[in-house]
Order: sequence, then C-alpha cells, then structure tokens
Amino acid sequence: MTLAERAVPSPIGKAKTKRQHYVPRFFLSGFTREKDGKFDVLRRTASGVTRLYSQRVENVAVERNLYEVKVPEAENGMDNLFPNEVEKLLSQFESSFAERFRIIVETILEVSVRKRWTDTELQDICEAIAIFIAELYVRNPKNVGKMLKNAKNLIPFFEQAQLGTSDALEQLYSETMGSNWSEKIHLTPKMASQVFGLSELVAPSKSGIEKGNKYPLIEYAKYLRNCSFQFLTTAVDQPFIGISEPHFEGVNDFGRSYGLLYFPLSSRLAVLLVDDDKHTFEKKSLNRKDLRLFNRAALSGEEWDWAFCCRGHYLDSFIGGKGSHE
Repeated sequence: MTLAERAVPSPIGKAKTKRQHYVPRFFLSGFTREKDGKFDVLRRTASGVTRLYSQRVENVAVERNLYEVKVPEAENGMDNLFPNEVEKLLSQFESSFAERFRIIVETILEVSVRKRWTDTELQDICEAIAIFIAELYVRNPKNVGKMLKNAKNLIPFFEQAQLGTSDALEQLYSETMGSNWSEKIHLTPKMASQVFGLSELVAPSKSGIEKGNKYPLIEYAKYLRNCSFQFLTTAVDQPFIGISEPHFEGVNDFGRSYGLLYFPLSSRLAVLLVDDDKHTFEKKSLNRKDLRLFNRAALSGEEWDWAFCCRGHYLDSFIGGKGSHE
C-alpha cells in the first residue's frame, strides 16, 4: 500500500490527548507507595507551595495541550497543527525507554559497591541517565514555552532551504505524506518552525548521544555524560524525595569552579553528577543523616514545581510542618 492509498490524518484539528505529561509516569511510579500506587506531593506555583495527599501519578506534572502548536487563524480558536504528533513521539520514546530505565535502577541497587563494571556497562548506564535527565530538563513547560516563542529564529533556515513560503511548505507536505494540503488555512513558516522546534524534544527516540548533535537536547546530554557519576542508595524505609527537575549548583572548591547536579531516580536511588573532568563512577550508601541533607538540598532548589515522596511526613518536615525523617 502506498502513502497515497493510506488514510492520512488531517494536519489541522483538535488534540485527542489533551492531558500531556512533562515528567513520565513510569518515572513517577518509582516514588509511590507499594500498597496503593500513590504518593504525597508538593505543588509549587507562583502563588506558593501547596501540600497534596495521596495523589495518583496521572495527576502530577501534567498540562493541557502542552506540546501542541495552536493555529491562530482557526475559526473556533481551538485547532492545532499536526495534533498530538509530538505527544505520540514522546510516548513512543517513554514506552521504549521505561524498561531500560527500570533495569538500570534495579541493577545499580542490587550489585555490590565493589563491583567492577565493564566499559560497555558504564557507557550504557551513563548514556541512558544523561539522556533521561536532559529530556526532563528540555521538555518542561518553561522550556517548551521558550522554544515556541523563539521558533521564529528558525525561519531563516527554512528560507535557505527554499521553504520560506506557504506554497513551498504545502508542496513539501504533499510530497512527504502523499496527500495534497487541502486545508483552508495555509501552512506558514512560523507554524512550521514551531512544529520543528518541538520535534527537538523527541531527539532521543531517533539517535544516541553521538548522533544527531544538531539537537540542543543531545548537546546537554553530552555534557552530562562527561560528568563523574556517583549513585546514592538508601534503605526501603528511608526514601528519597523526588523532584520534577534536577537540582543544579555551582561549586567553588579551592579556587576551582564546577557544576554539581543532583537528581533522585527512584525512592531508593539518586545520582550526583559532577563536572570535575575526572569521569569517575561510584556507588555510595547513605545513612539517615546524609539522606536528610540530600532531601533538603532537593527541595532547596528553585527548579522544581512538583516534589513527591511515598512517606508524606518527609515533605512536611521541609514546609514548616511537624513531620520528620524518623
């Protein structure tokens, strides 16, 4: 069957999947209680921090039509260009990555601190974690908004490729999809640049770190991959507090400045990435005192808008409540 014989969906319409997550649900599930699959959360907005109890993962880190490009000329004002295309690509990446992520987390938790990792194992673990953290950073609402706003900067590249007019873009669509552009609304360079900009969010589903380096996401993943990795573990009954975005700090040590990134990967595993040019790989088990310090560091950052934990009183201890780490 040729493309022309297939049923090509309309390029303009309403998104069927409107609730779109910017933190994958498979990741959030790693911080939930085993008995009910829920966790307690903190939600931070411009008006302050709200404490929420017993939340399901599907209700956390989600926004309506986050990855949709609006068609301003649409009669009903509700139509999108290529509705749900970016959401579908992100879902495909998450579906293929979820099992890999689960195996990495379980492997690191189960092996001995003294295990000698092979180069292949180290490369697989570090590359996967680097890509995942970079994706979380790039696809959050703040960066999606910036990308859509700055997409106009891509228009000169369309012009250089002889795609600077609606006629040229619609002809490209027809050749690619095997179906003529039949919409009343023309495909403008501005609209096309926004779709192209959003497509950068799904670069990991197309390539590894060493490929597709035109993507800002991959460049950030490369930076993280070149850091030293220290994995931190904790006991089942002493969980990490999860956050929706990694916490980053600049450190000055004896006159040398470097970056330090901290991010919990599950309730029992976190990673500390240090830009120190040493490229080390370590694993360390935390005691209760150290765990409290890292949990406090996670919530002290300004990056996150969601924090979550299977033990709600851990959250209370950081927002003036009566909770503790006991």
